[in-house]
Amino acid sequence: MMIKTDKSKIGLISRSMTKDERHLHENLLLIVKEANETFNGKMLEKHLAANVKMTAQHIWDDMEGKEKVAPYFIGRFKFFEEKKDETERSFEKGYVNGSYEDQPCIVLSLNGKRSAYICLDVDKNGQISGINTITEFPPIEKVRIIDQFSVEKIN
Repeated sequence: MMIKTDKSKIGLISRSMTKDERHLHENLLLIVKEANETFNGKMLEKHLAANVKMTAQHIWDDMEGKEKVAPYFIGRFKFFEEKKDETERSFEKGYVNGSYEDQPCIVLSLNGKRSAYICLDVDKNGQISGINTITEFPPIEKVRIIDQFSVEKIN
């Protein structure tokens, strides 16, 4: 006898993204990637919702609110810039089955080793309402690395 599992009830794939949702997520992730690569956390500020929540599986407490998250990224990216000669950071584009089927993400590698990926939650106004850094589940090996997001192929 086979038992059918509703994946949406156990927090796996909840639904597919619409084309517009996918393109919005991809565009915002491209901004996150550029902000990381240029060490310019200020780039993210105008794209953050007032109630943005930053979560990371390797950190105990979430950070909530634009007034906390925006300065955190500005300071964090300055720190990364100061340490750029000690730790090589690189970013790849990808898709993972997480909150959505084929959810766009950015994969972070430290010194050539893939260590985490970043997925976003986006509100109805097209603002980033969640920044999720995933290190464990779904595992990074499940990310399908790509050269371009679908939105880049259109533009």
